[in-house]
Order: sequence, then structure tokens, then C-alpha cells
Amino acid sequence: MSDYSSGYATQSTNSDNADANQFQQQYDDLEAAQPPIQPFSANNELRAIHRGPQQQDRRQEPELARQAPFTFGNQTNTEQKIKCDIVMNIFLLTFTMMDDAGTCGIPIIQWVSVYFAACIIKDVAKLYSRYMRSAPEYQDRIRFRKFFNVISTVAIELFLLAWFIYGHRLYFSPESGNCSDSNAFLMYVMLLVIIIFYLKFSVYLCVIGALLGYVVIHYRRKRNAINQSEVILKSLVKTKFGQMVLNQAPARLAEEVIMLGNDEQNPECVICYMTYEATDEVVKLKCNEKHYFHEKCIEAWIKQGKNTCPVCRETIDPSVAIDN
Repeated sequence: MSDYSSGYATQSTNSDNADANQFQQQYDDLEAAQPPIQPFSANNELRAIHRGPQQQDRRQEPELARQAPFTFGNQTNTEQKIKCDIVMNIFLLTFTMMDDAGTCGIPIIQWVSVYFAACIIKDVAKLYSRYMRSAPEYQDRIRFRKFFNVISTVAIELFLLAWFIYGHRLYFSPESGNCSDSNAFLMYVMLLVIIIFYLKFSVYLCVIGALLGYVVIHYRRKRNAINQSEVILKSLVKTKFGQMVLNQAPARLAEEVIMLGNDEQNPECVICYMTYEATDEVVKLKCNEKHYFHEKCIEAWIKQGKNTCPVCRETIDPSVAIDN
């Protein structure tokens, strides 16, 4: 009986070991079939969540190819419009220079050609300005970009203004009488350009006039507010803080300190939050005996165009109207 039990125990142990070895072999095979686990990175995981499939593929692209600041495949509508204008102006310039002046008494071909050339230069300057916005080599040269934009814009606009005035004199001069027969197309172009200039100039005048009117009205209102503020300041009564404390009863002084939200030992001005000293000049408003402030604080408040108490918003001087 004893031999049978020991044999059975040995057989059971061998069977368990075989099962364990078989399970370990299966686990090793599954682990080998799985791809290696990458180390976890919170930033990479968050970027992968927010990226789309196309953006994830772009991670393999080089950094310079991803920037592409100014290429034909990465153009905005404005850049495309500017380039179309350049091409059109080049075509018109070429067509104009190929024309014959004939019996025209004014240099109409030269005037129209110079106008189209100036338009080309203006568009090229705009295109180069947009290029500098995105080009890496110009990102730190902010002053140069601003200087280029201002100088190019002002110089071209002043030249066009002078050229329009010169064209106006040519078009309405007596020598231009024969141009309508020999150069009718260029005369129409010249007239159209002059009309566009006058419309543009009229818009500029309206805008400048509106701005000047706003400045004048704003200046008058500000000046009127200053004058009214001076009237209010003259009506204020000033006194020393220490003298005011002596003239008031202890109970009333305690109520003032509580009303102003200050420490009873160190009352403060509600405008500057500075502690009152005995020698400080203070102004007490008529709206409430508990509303007093430093002289300079209440003067600065009123000079801002305000005619109300900083605490209760009641009018300081009803006889004065300040237009804010």
C-alpha cells in the first residue's frame, strides 16, 4: 500500500511539472510574437491623441520641408492675387510700349508705361513684405521689416501722387487734342487711371476729415472736462486730517472708521490705500461726512472727468455737468 501511494505521488508530480513547462512555453511564444513595448511618454501620447492620421505621418518629414514659408504650393489668396496683378501689369506694360504714339502731342506712352511700372514695383514690394513675415532669416529683424514697409509704401504713394498730377496736366493740355484719334485706347486708359485716382483721393480726404473731426471733438470735450474739473476743485474744502479728528466726536470718528472699512488705529484713504497722517491735507465731500480723501487723490479723481464720489457715486457738484 505504501509503495502504491508513493508511486502515485511521483506520477502526479511529474504530470504537474509537464503542465507547468507547457504553459511557460506557450507564454514565451506569445510574448515573443508581441511587438516591443515602447517607453511611455505623456507628451508623446497626448500629441498622438490630438494628431490626425495625416499629421502623424508628417512626423517623419524633415523640419525644413515642414516649414515651407513661401512656396508656390503654400500660397494664400492674397499672395495669388498680388502675383496675378504683377502678371497683368507686365502684360499691359508690354502692350503699351509696343504701341505707336502717332500724331499725339503729349508723351502718353511714356506716362502710361511709367504708371504700370510703378504698379509692378508696388506689388513686388507687397510680395516681398509678405515673404519677410514668414522667412526664418527675417524673424529677428523686426525693425528692418517695419522700416521697409513704411519707406516703400510712402515712397511709392508719393511718386504715384506726383505722377497723377502730371498726367492730369497732360490729359487736359491743348497738345492732347490729336491723341483721341491716333491713340484712343491709351487715352481711355489714361482717363480711367485719373478717375480712379480722384476717387481714391476723395476717399482719403473723407477718412482724413473724419479723423480730424474726431480729434477736434475729442480735444474740445477733454478741454471742457478740464475746465469743469477746475470749477469742482475750487469748491472743495480742504483741512488737516489731525484737525478734522479733533473737531469730531469720538463716537462719530469710530463710525467713520468702520464705514470706510479701515483699522480704527490706522485709517486709510480708499483711493490710494495709504494711511492718514496728522499733517495730511484731506477733503471731505458734501455727500457724507464719512467720505473724506487725500487732497491729491480726490483731485486726480476729478481731473479724470469724474464728478461723483468714489464711495457712493453721488454727484460732487450738481451745478457742473461733465460730458464723459
